[in-house]
Parts: sequence; C-alpha cells; structure tokens
Amino acid sequence: MTFAREHRGLGVLHNLSLLLIATLLIAGCGAVRARSSIGEAEEAISRAEAIRAERVAPYEFAFAVEHLRKAREEAARAEHDDAARHAEVASDYAARAIAANEAAAADVGDAVEERSDDAN
Repeated sequence: MTFAREHRGLGVLHNLSLLLIATLLIAGCGAVRARSSIGEAEEAISRAEAIRAERVAPYEFAFAVEHLRKAREEAARAEHDDAARHAEVASDYAARAIAANEAAAADVGDAVEERSDDAN
C-alpha cells in the first residue's frame, strides 16, 4: 500500500471521528438544555405552590404541572428538544399562575383599603 492510500484512509477515519464527536456534542447540548429547562420549571412550580397560586389560577397551575410531567417523560426517552419545550411551557404557565395570584392579592388589598376609607 502506498503512503497516499494510507494517508487517505486516515483522513476518512479522522473525518468520521470528527463527525461522531460533533454528533455527541450536539446531543449532549440538547440534554443539558432539557435538564436546565426542567429545573427552572420545577422551581417556578414550587414558587407557585408556596403561595398557593392554584387557588386563584387553577388552569394555569394545572397546565404547568402537566407540562412538567410531560417534559420529564420526554427527557426519559431522550427526546431532549421536546422535553425542553414542554419545560419552557411549564415555566411560562407557572409564572402566569404566580402573576394571577399577585394580581388577586393586590385587588384584595385595594378592596380593604377602600373599605377603610369608607369607614372613616
């Protein structure tokens, strides 16, 4: 075998190795994004639970919880992009539940203040 043929064979092997490494890195990035998004969703839902936002915004809260469940399911099947998308929806809806709870608390505060002014 000539040097040129040996060298060409090594070049193909080198290119395949680079392709394999790139594929693994890309797949790994998806897993990292999914894990990060799921963690953020878990934190958002925990915050919503802590203030009992499900009482004021039951739809938003339930939607967040269900999307987090689906995100975990997709992550377990290595469907990282789908897992990240579901986790992002979960975070968004948990934030909506929190905002609804805060708006309701502000409304109650305004009503109490209004009654106090009427009594004086």
